[in-house]
Amino acid sequence: MASIFPSGIDTFTNPVYTKIDGEDVVSAAHVNDLQDAIRALQEVLAGAGLTLDMDSNNFIADDSSFKVMVEALDTAIGTISSSLTDHISYVLVTDPVQHHANVVEVTAIGNLASDRVQTALVEHQADIDSIMSGGLVEGVTLDDRYVELAGAQSMQGPLTVTTDLLINGDTTLGDALGDTTTVIDAMTVGGTLGVTGILTTTDDTLVQVGKKIAEQGETDASYIMFGADKLEFYSHKDFVFRLDADDATDGNSDAGVFEVRNGLDALVLSFDEAGDVVSVGDVTAVNLVASTQVSVGTADLTDAKLDLDSDELHIQLDRADGSAAGRFFVTMDGDTGANLASADLLMNLDETSTLVTGLHVLKSGVQETGYFGQRVISDNAGGVFFGAGVNFKHQLTNSPSSVTLTPDAGSLNYSNLSVVDMNQYGFFFEYDSVAVGAAKVFGTYTTVGN
Repeated sequence: MASIFPSGIDTFTNPVYTKIDGEDVVSAAHVNDLQDAIRALQEVLAGAGLTLDMDSNNFIADDSSFKVMVEALDTAIGTISSSLTDHISYVLVTDPVQHHANVVEVTAIGNLASDRVQTALVEHQADIDSIMSGGLVEGVTLDDRYVELAGAQSMQGPLTVTTDLLINGDTTLGDALGDTTTVIDAMTVGGTLGVTGILTTTDDTLVQVGKKIAEQGETDASYIMFGADKLEFYSHKDFVFRLDADDATDGNSDAGVFEVRNGLDALVLSFDEAGDVVSVGDVTAVNLVASTQVSVGTADLTDAKLDLDSDELHIQLDRADGSAAGRFFVTMDGDTGANLASADLLMNLDETSTLVTGLHVLKSGVQETGYFGQRVISDNAGGVFFGAGVNFKHQLTNSPSSVTLTPDAGSLNYSNLSVVDMNQYGFFFEYDSVAVGAAKVFGTYTTVGN
């Protein structure tokens, strides 16, 4: 058979591998097959008739000759060797450290990001520099890392914080209630700050808009509210400003004065600890209620008089309409006004417009205007009628549209009772008699429409 080398390995089939003396017969075909195989091997070594199933690449020529292939490979190896020698010489001369660091690799694990020795050394050097300067390493300082691992530590000497102090858990500054802690720079407390001693600050104490200062558990009862444009004090019970509070402890009166001043430091209101008003500024509708319904004008309070520069003085009773017991009254000699029959009650005006006073005396020079009227029996043969004029107790602002007459039970022998004339001073009434005899009408009247 023909040899299939070098494209494949020859297989001998008669027999396959070995022959046994005295049993196997060696035929010419066996020898011919061996000769074909030997010749195929010689042709590969000698180059004649060579067939190589090899693809060309950067270093081996696309040639069927084994000799040509080896020569091309030798030339390529020489070129690569020369280039490698030049590269090594160039790198070692200019940057030998980087050259060796780049060819020796490490495994990037933990907090080591780089897998190169040189870069890893740079990372470690930066961490060492941060540790020596007290900076952050992996997000925390070395002292913080030590406290996390070893637990809370006690400072044997003074602790000075030159920048911000961040406290995440419970911290006791000092070991006795008499100890003081002074904060010169900013201190931020994310949780609850409990102070059992004296809290001293050398700068402003700032409270955010919309936040409160209140007793614990009493934020809805009494507190100070900080708004964007106002400061509010809330108290659902007593509201007390105490002046000269040490009177109860040392017995010394310091004559404390409570003052209210405006933005220009002008005094608006002032009174002393005895409750005496020392000074009151102008009282206007703007100062009291933003409404022209409350108008006092400019008032000057003295010991015995109230001087008003305004044209009007308006006193309004029970503006909230909370009860029907509102009244305005004037008394003397300390009378409380509880007894309407008291001689010291000078005037009482209630919400029903009922005015109770003493004797009404019209001052000299004031003219009085009233009403008069009479009607008599005519001489003619007409009906018998009677009439009289009634004077109002007060002059009305407007003439009434009508007057309602309510006769008492003792009235008799009358008919056609009516009001025939009226104005703001009084009215005239008349009636007819029913039969011969006495006729009389008396009772009460009520004005309508005035």
